[in-house]
Order: sequence, then structure tokens, then C-alpha cells
Amino acid sequence: IRLEYTNIGDSGVVTPNEPNYQEPVQTQEPAARSKDTTRKPKAVIVHGAPCSGKSTYVRAHIGENDVEYDYDRLLEAMTDRTTHSTKQHAGHNITVKMRTFIINRAKEEPAVSKTWIIARDYNDYLKEILDGFEVEDVQIRATEEQCLANLAGDDSRPDKKEWEDVIHAYFQESGKL
Repeated sequence: IRLEYTNIGDSGVVTPNEPNYQEPVQTQEPAARSKDTTRKPKAVIVHGAPCSGKSTYVRAHIGENDVEYDYDRLLEAMTDRTTHSTKQHAGHNITVKMRTFIINRAKEEPAVSKTWIIARDYNDYLKEILDGFEVEDVQIRATEEQCLANLAGDDSRPDKKEWEDVIHAYFQESGKL
């Protein structure tokens, strides 16, 4: 919504004291903000092993009118933590619920071009909540060795041994040894 003034007084300043003053009129912004009922929202699900480069990929491709769900960054913002941890934080449940909220709001918001979701797995739950989206599935394929090398260079993960265990477990569980 934009305020438009129809008359400006002799002084060049709009004030109620000017003889030709009229109250501002609320007008709608141009049609770009109108709700398009034919629009199918777009989502990009970026998934892969821990330390595979998912966040790096999103940062390199995200657009100006895109929104992103990154569990690690949201938890960091809510708790003022500056490092990744393998331990579940008290804010975990809130952070996970925010994913559903962000996805649902992006579905209704015409200004959002794409919704980026970073996850380890593209599971049935994500497929369900992304119903109604045009989904681009981006799997970051990295070997266990590549993930361990990325971990070694990541200063935001000081508990290297714990992260190594998480990476090993991911590859064992997914059968990608």
C-alpha cells in the first residue's frame, strides 16, 4: 500500500493548514503485489551428507526474492551460538517447526520467488509439506572423504571428532560406503 497526495499547498509542504489540502488516499501497489491464484510456488530442496556443501551451494544460487530454511543458521540466530554442534539444543523443536511455518507462508506469499530448504534427506515428510510446490530436487553428492575434508577446513565446527562420527554414521546408514 502506498500513500499518494493529490494536492500540495503553496508552500510545497503538505500540511492540513494549506487551503487545498486533501487527506492522503490509500492506493494499491501495482499488480505485481496482487495475489496470483494460478501461481505455483517454487521450492528447491538441497540435501546431502553433513559437511557436503549444501549451505555453500545455496549461498551461491539463492536469489534476491528467495527465502531459505537452514536449520543451522536459524538455530544460531535464535541461540546466539557461533558454532555448529552435534548435540541437540533446547531450540531444536522450535527450529524444526519453523521449517513448516516458512514453507506454508512461502506458499501464500507472491513476492517469494523460491523457497530453499536445506536438509540431510528429502524424506516423505518434506515431500508432504512441499505438496503444491514446483520442487527442484538438488542432491549434493559428496564422498565421505570429501565431507571429512570439508569438516577439517570448517572452523565453525570445533568438535571435529563428534562430526567425524556423524559423517561416518550418515554414510553407513545410507549405504554409501
